[in-house]
Parts: sequence; C-alpha cells; structure tokens
Amino acid sequence: MQTTTQAPKTQNIIKTFAIDAGNRFIKWIDRNGNPNSLPSYSLQLEDWMDTPRPTKRSVTLEIDGDRYVVGQLAKELGGEPTFQGDKSALSKLLVLSAITPIGDSTLPLMIENLRIALPDSRYKKDLENLRKLEQVRTVVRNGVNFTYGIRKIEAIDEGIGAYRFARQAKLFQYVNRPNAILDIGGGTSLAKVFSPGGVLMRASDLILPGTFDLAKQVATALLPKINYSPDLGMIMDGIAEGNYLLGTTGISFATEFEKARQKWVEGLKSQLRTHWKQEFQTIGEVLIVGGSAPLLKEFTENPRFKIAPNHAFISVKGMLLDEDSPL
Repeated sequence: MQTTTQAPKTQNIIKTFAIDAGNRFIKWIDRNGNPNSLPSYSLQLEDWMDTPRPTKRSVTLEIDGDRYVVGQLAKELGGEPTFQGDKSALSKLLVLSAITPIGDSTLPLMIENLRIALPDSRYKKDLENLRKLEQVRTVVRNGVNFTYGIRKIEAIDEGIGAYRFARQAKLFQYVNRPNAILDIGGGTSLAKVFSPGGVLMRASDLILPGTFDLAKQVATALLPKINYSPDLGMIMDGIAEGNYLLGTTGISFATEFEKARQKWVEGLKSQLRTHWKQEFQTIGEVLIVGGSAPLLKEFTENPRFKIAPNHAFISVKGMLLDEDSPL
C-alpha cells in the first residue's frame, strides 16, 4: 500500500485582507469576522524613550531600528493624529498596526491581496506609497519578531465597500436606479453615485467637509469662552463619546457643538443640492455611512436618505466582498 506524506506548512496565508486606515480610526475585520479598530494616532519614539507595553488598543512596532507606537498609547503620549498628518505617508504604520500573527504561530504570514480604502484610487502619490508595502519583511511587533508579506495592494475608492455591502445585503429599495453613498469621515466626507449596474459615476463625485471641519467650528466658538485654542482631537473625542466635554477639564461644549453641527449639516445639504442638481432627479436612495453618520439625523427627514444600520464598519466589511460575491 502506497502512502503519501504532506509537505510541512511553511507559511500562513490570508487570501484577502481589508483595512480602512481612516483619519480617526484604523478599522479592519479579523479572521473570525470580528470588527476591530484602533485610534488613528502614531508616535515615533525617541532614543531616550522607553518602549511601552502594548495594550488592547495599541501596538508597538520596530521597523529598521526605528520604534513606533500606534493607537491609544500613541494618543496618550502626545503622538500625531492622522487627520493632522499625511495619511499616505503614514500608510506603513497604519497598515502594519492591523496585521497580526495567526495565534501563536511563528510561521511567516503571507497576504495575497490587501485591499485598502483611498478617497480616490487614482491618486498617484498615494499609490506609490502603498506599492512600497508589496514585499516580505520582518518587524518587531509588540516585542515579538514577526515576518509578513504582502503580495498585492489593491486600492479601493472609499464608498465602494459600503456600496457593495449595501447592494448585496439588499439595503437599497430601488435597484433599477442609481444609488449613492455619503461617507462621513474625519478628514473629509465623500459623496458618490453608482449606476444601477454598480459602476462608480465619477462625474458625480463630491468631496465635503468631515468632522475635522466641524471640530474647528466648535473650537472657534469656544475660544472666547476659555481664552485658548482647544485641542481638536479632544473636541472630536467629546463628539464621538457623546458627552461634549473637553477632555478632563469639565468644560462642556454642548451648546457650541449643536450650533456648529446645524451649520455644518446645512452646509453639506447645500453643497449636495448644488452639485447633485441633476442626479437627484434619478437617484433612488442615499445611504449614509461612517462613524459620524448619526450626526446627519436631519438628512433622514427625506425618505431617500437613510443611515446604514452598521454604519461604522459597513465600508470595511464590504471591501472584503467582490462585486458579485454573496454575503
């Protein structure tokens, strides 16, 4: 009787991995289908600084002798928020913070196809920075040597992931009409229209102010009240947490926020009405996505606008889907 032996496994393979490296949060779906996120902050450690112990919402990285912290600890240690930096240049850190070893395995991890969201996948500078990630290398992640490889980077326009998920989950009522995605982000918000066949209609693309602009409006209103320029990250945290407090100062900006929010919302409405003057004659529905989607509650007074039930992670979940793959 002839027997065969199976060749020993030499690497762990992930066919498709998706990451939404946003201005406020780095989001991804793990191998068990669970959503994960880290605050989008990074810090390069100086030689005299200790390497902190990683936490559940933080990652430490050592790359080519340089040490970094990404996530909550970076934020606490005064690191740079992504919304104030060059997200394209930070892509290496943002992506690596989400790539984790498989369990206790010491085998190299190979990602066949890494999908990453960009405001516009045609931006050459962003693509050039991302292509540098297509390699095999060893880093120190959370104090442990970790070898990973990325065979191919696939840039996907923000909005496409959410649209794919919505279409395949049958969230759109009017499938024979164009439908749209309104993605409310930290740095910018994006409005995109898709044909009934799912093709992105580039001529209808619209870039709108994100919650960073809203935070600046709140900061301007707070200045006479507190006599200094408040930290925008603290304002955005207070908005996200819903307590409208400026860090631990006890200063409330609830009144200033609501006035600024109404003005910001009206500005978004005005720009959409102007830019989509023709599109509104044919668009079936507009699905509002992104972590800050609930701030646009007035939009849903128009039945053609609705907030996605899983608005915070719908985009990255949809990025794992191919155009015609089932949920």
